[in-house]
Amino acid sequence: MGNEFYTTSERISDENDDYLVALDKKCQENLQEEEKEGLRVLESLYNDCIKQKNAKKDFEKEDYKKWIEEKYPQGSWISDEKSLHATYAKEFEQRANERKQREKEEAFNRKLKEKVRQHGVKVLERFVRIYTKKRDVVLEETDQESIFNIHVGKMDFLDQLPDGYVYKGGAARSALEHFLKIDEHSRPRDIDIAVLPWEGDVHTSRYLSEKYMPDDYSHGHGVERLENDYFETRDFTINEILYDGEKITASYQCILDTVRSVIRIADYEIQERYYDDGDYFVNPKLLAKALRFIAQKAVWGKQISFKNEEAITWIGIDSFHAALHLDRAMDMGEDVALRYIEELKKVGGLPEDINTLKKAVSYLQKDLYDFVFKAQLYSQIVLDDDLDRWSNIEDEYVLPTRESFSKK
Repeated sequence: MGNEFYTTSERISDENDDYLVALDKKCQENLQEEEKEGLRVLESLYNDCIKQKNAKKDFEKEDYKKWIEEKYPQGSWISDEKSLHATYAKEFEQRANERKQREKEEAFNRKLKEKVRQHGVKVLERFVRIYTKKRDVVLEETDQESIFNIHVGKMDFLDQLPDGYVYKGGAARSALEHFLKIDEHSRPRDIDIAVLPWEGDVHTSRYLSEKYMPDDYSHGHGVERLENDYFETRDFTINEILYDGEKITASYQCILDTVRSVIRIADYEIQERYYDDGDYFVNPKLLAKALRFIAQKAVWGKQISFKNEEAITWIGIDSFHAALHLDRAMDMGEDVALRYIEELKKVGGLPEDINTLKKAVSYLQKDLYDFVFKAQLYSQIVLDDDLDRWSNIEDEYVLPTRESFSKK
């Protein structure tokens, strides 16, 4: 692995590497000052890595023509040429900024990953400690490249599983966020369990499926048997993670995106799809799922960024997947569902006048004749509608009251 990164005193021996020396120096200083200045050192990599790049590349004439035709189809041209160019300039600036940000992000990731490759896991460990302000984080390398272990201990909100069985998905994410104090209130919407290769047995898997995943089990699914390529076949980078009740096993990108509160579609999903309008194509279900993640965190007071947000403009979110994740958002409570509706409206997934769950459900059901909302909150909406309907019927067909007769 080249020169040793740490000696017994945990100091860097490669004095020629300014970045590592600066980072080590900051990490050895006063705790409060380290948190403040250490982040500056890390973030300064952005500018250092792209000094020779110019993100604001001019569009070719054909690109300009194509943009005009897409933005203003025949019959809706802007008569004012100045207004047209002003609109184009604004759009160009937005695209250029998005491209610049993506290049900065990619450059930073490459630089940090290269440091980890050259000097070992301690670089990533220091990064996590500075970002999360948690000083007891210890990362261990595994026999898989760019996959690390983090000992987090037992989580009170998750049961201990039999040997060979692990939590995946939301349960594993919640364990990592809780340990790093990124979101100590994080709890999974549902439980997903997997069994390691060559581990477990049929009877235990069936028992765990019935107990923790009854809905999946009723549809013929249950505990997933993991394959060797598990970490390379996830939908989002934050899902490249497993938790066995004592330690987290996660990919480099999962750890990096988790500590920085980032949602990013994994390369697997992009590479598996064909290229279309825009830079790439992904399944719309992932875009709807990402918006649900954003809504959920926002309700819990956490802000997260979606690194593939531009794909929503190219691809859009269809009614089925918008409804599917509205149903799942309702499972997490009315406040999450209402915030998800707001996120859909921001990207054109719902009209601006939709401001209640009832309106959102009614709008989406117009295009979905066979879609069934399963959330208990939806059942309450239906019940309230029925009560209102019967109340109106009673008001319309009120029987005349019989006059009382007084004794004479």
